[in-house]
Order: sequence, then C-alpha cells, then structure tokens
Amino acid sequence: MKDLYISGEPQEVEFEDVYSDSSFNETPPPAKKPKKKKHRLRKLIVILLIILLIPGIIIGAAALLSDYTREDLKKNEYISSSDLHSNPLVTNILLIGTDEESGGTSRSDSMILLSVDFIHSKSKLT
Repeated sequence: MKDLYISGEPQEVEFEDVYSDSSFNETPPPAKKPKKKKHRLRKLIVILLIILLIPGIIIGAAALLSDYTREDLKKNEYISSSDLHSNPLVTNILLIGTDEESGGTSRSDSMILLSVDFIHSKSKLT
C-alpha cells in the first residue's frame, strides 16, 4: 500500500516491510523458567516456623509467669531389694520379641516389661 488519500488527494507514503525482515524470522532465545519451587519452599519454612514458634512462646511465657519451682519435684529415692514387696494386684509380664532365621533357629532380639497396676488402674512399659 503506497497510496494514502487525505482530503481527496492521493499522497505516496512508504511503509517498512516487517514481514521480510530476517531478524523477525529468527527463533527467540529460550525463556527462563520461573523459580516457583524456591518460593514455595521458603513459604513452607516460614509457615512451619510460625507454627512452631507461637506455641513455644506461649508455653515459655506461661512457665515464666507461673510460680512453679524445681523443689516441687519429688526426688528419686533408691529402694533396696529387701524393701520391695510383692503385691497380687500388680502383675508383671515380660514381652520377648524373636526373629527366626531360614535354618529354623530363633533368637530373642528385644525385651520389654509390662507392669499392670490394678490398684491405681495404670500400666507401665519398662
């Protein structure tokens, strides 16, 4: 299109041909991928820190404001075997874990003692 009509009179105007330009047909350089994973990881870390810090601050403030002292704890006392008494309302059960090899031999590899106290309705694993 070389002709342009303004007020009824033709005028010649030159336009640049952008379609035949050689630089236009080149492939653009590959675009950089956005780093969304780092942002997600940062957001996750910040959220986890907030979740962990808020209860810690509340518990710490409550401990500072309370009148709790270490003297309130009972000291562990040594009890000799002659002072121990058996009680029919306390039952001790030894649980033994075993493993078996392909040859048929088995060995115990873990033990835990279950004490059931019917007096205080409690159980304890030792």
